[in-house]
Amino acid sequence: MRVKLLGVRTWIPRGLMTLLMLGACGPTASSLAVQDPVSVAVDVNARSGLKPALLEKANEVASEARGWNFHVVQPGQVEVRWETQPITGYRIHELKKPVLYPVLGPGGHSLTRNYPLVVGTAGEATDHPHHKSIWLAHGNVNGHSYWDEKAIIRAVGEPQLLPDEAAMIVQHEWLATDSTDVVAREETRLSFGCLQVGTSPLEAGWWLQYQVRVTAVAETVTFGDTKEGFFAMRTHPNLQLTNDPGAGVTTANGRALNSEGLTDKALWGQKAQWVAYGGKISEQSITIVMMDHPTNLRHPTTWHARDYGLVAANPFGLHDFQKLPAGTGDFALSQGECLEFCYRIAFLPTLLDEKAIRAAYRDFEAVSPKWQK
Repeated sequence: MRVKLLGVRTWIPRGLMTLLMLGACGPTASSLAVQDPVSVAVDVNARSGLKPALLEKANEVASEARGWNFHVVQPGQVEVRWETQPITGYRIHELKKPVLYPVLGPGGHSLTRNYPLVVGTAGEATDHPHHKSIWLAHGNVNGHSYWDEKAIIRAVGEPQLLPDEAAMIVQHEWLATDSTDVVAREETRLSFGCLQVGTSPLEAGWWLQYQVRVTAVAETVTFGDTKEGFFAMRTHPNLQLTNDPGAGVTTANGRALNSEGLTDKALWGQKAQWVAYGGKISEQSITIVMMDHPTNLRHPTTWHARDYGLVAANPFGLHDFQKLPAGTGDFALSQGECLEFCYRIAFLPTLLDEKAIRAAYRDFEAVSPKWQK
């Protein structure tokens, strides 16, 4: 089954247009590594060997992203910036799965838990070390658990940076447990945008769009029926719904709301177009909205949303969430078939303002459901 995704309406480099013409799934998917010279980020031009004329053109193209640009820190780690200010970053270097960290929002505050990527932050719990900021993984794929990192998702090549689109494309392989056998291949497009065009994301807020295509390499690839998945984030402790003094969390002041009007702990396992967690960090009002696109499998998705700050869109865990027979949520791909999803997280400088939340979802919902455009 093929679920199409959305993209960003913008100019496309020649190399990327060629990829679109080749098609979405199957053997041609690996051709996404092809890169037009002018789509290289300004910060890495010096390493690319481009001639001065192309460097000048790359600088011009990067400026079209209205402030977004990329800096390669080291292989497997890219810093995403607004002008010169780091906002977030793609990281897989020395990790067992790709993550986005840090995640800075309105007021310049970090919006996800630092642990375990940074140890020793006061006021943070140290449970679930596999809850790393923002990530995508699943707890049962052909019996392998990528969620808790018993099985590894590894990078393939380096990110393809598209500063003119404020986006990057990364490729990964999902390996069998304790093996180099490839179960599935993954291509992910990470896009970034301001909630108010041209205004700093640390003032008016911003959004991350996470588009993923997983292609079966094994003869059959089954996403199993488990609550342990799928697209997830672990919030700053202030956005938790409850304190846990025994774990060191004493500043939680969060509230939660979903598109169906449910609140707080009632969100767990329920279907919704979006889930929002809001609270204050140093007097700055913050709302994080995680959104499921209408083209996604089993939309509106079910949510693994906990009071301790875990928020995850998971269309597979129907046994746990809806008390259905075990295996009801299984979804299988035959070799060469792919499954595509698109999610967005918006970071708002408001406190559960439902009007602003629904406006952010309408903007996301209206995006054309294409992998890339």
